[in-house]
Amino acid sequence: MAIVNIIRSLADVEGRMATWRIGTTKIHKVLEVELPVLLTAALRTNDTALLKRYPWPAPGFSGVDGTFVLSVHGLVVDTGTRRILVDTCVGNARASVPFLRMLDTAWPEDLAALGYPPESIDTVVCTHLHFDHIGWNTRLVEGKWVPTFPRARHLVTRVEWDHWAHEADADLRDTMQPLIDEGLVDLVGTDHRVCDGVRLEAAPGHTPGQVAVVVESGGDRAVITGDLVHHPVQFIEPDVASLADTDAAQAAATRRAFVERYADTGTLVIGTHFPAPTAGLLRRGGDGAVRFVADGLFGPTRPGGPEPSSSTWTRPASSTTSSDSTGPASARRPDRTRRPECRGRGMRALGMPRRQGCRAPLPSAAWTVIADVGTSASSAGRCSPCAWPAPHCPRLSTASTRKNSGSPNCR
Repeated sequence: MAIVNIIRSLADVEGRMATWRIGTTKIHKVLEVELPVLLTAALRTNDTALLKRYPWPAPGFSGVDGTFVLSVHGLVVDTGTRRILVDTCVGNARASVPFLRMLDTAWPEDLAALGYPPESIDTVVCTHLHFDHIGWNTRLVEGKWVPTFPRARHLVTRVEWDHWAHEADADLRDTMQPLIDEGLVDLVGTDHRVCDGVRLEAAPGHTPGQVAVVVESGGDRAVITGDLVHHPVQFIEPDVASLADTDAAQAAATRRAFVERYADTGTLVIGTHFPAPTAGLLRRGGDGAVRFVADGLFGPTRPGGPEPSSSTWTRPASSTTSSDSTGPASARRPDRTRRPECRGRGMRALGMPRRQGCRAPLPSAAWTVIADVGTSASSAGRCSPCAWPAPHCPRLSTASTRKNSGSPNCR
């Protein structure tokens, strides 16, 4: 397989946007929001030392304190003749979403600035129907939800639709019903061929009808994961489920099959929730254990390229093995939406030391809080600056939450 040509975005070298070239096809990442999460608040494990045992190649993927950064972004696949948007993030003014409610971001404008105004998108692929993947399917105009991409066919697998259409707690009225009313939705198979070089691949477990998206051109190949993983550690520990997996056993089987299919093939794996550098290769070492080699840390990401040192990448022999290495430091990336009154609070609310808070120079690109996500979440049980549910916030009590941003525990 030919070498994947990685193009750095001059607009934002630290990860708001990134572009990869797969043959003659381009894939663009457009970030909506990033937030730090506790491992145990996202993955179904009590093993708080899990991330320490696997010193991943980029500090954005893991924090030695048991946290990692969750990225919400869309991916534009531009074949030259087709403009395909894979997942549409959370969206603005969503009052019912669990912890990113009432966002007010410029994501459509960022998309347009990249050269893809909403009316130019011809296909939207919904990898699955969770709220953080379909939010910008519609936008609020004069009190009414209308399609954001009015000329696009919106692809949803029939298995996925059948599952959610019968779920009593599923609320698709705002994100899907306007599209159905306009006749913009196509129910497809999990192996649907979108166009030459772009196809869907079944990835059940997180949800019954979830798909990954495979992009092939000129001998190169990339695969967009959907939510079959939320963190690269799940490639090496496939039994570690995501809390939102509807079928943990099926999700683990999907991860194992994914690794077997793509390890050592030179396929660029683009994580739907991975922060910068977002993409990398799956490789097996001499011990047979898989490694996720993040793009950009070890030079050219090519099938025949040099392996990282065995001391860095050998799978630990026991659960007591650990490493506090977080990789090279980097400067804090720009954050257009942080409000001055929120600086430092979101990270403190998550139990992180002040040196990793918003006011201090950050040790890695991981520690960026977009504090705006919580400025409207003022109800009891939720931290106003960081919007994190109180049960997952080690320094926040219900009583202090009621005080909102005035709480000393939130500073």
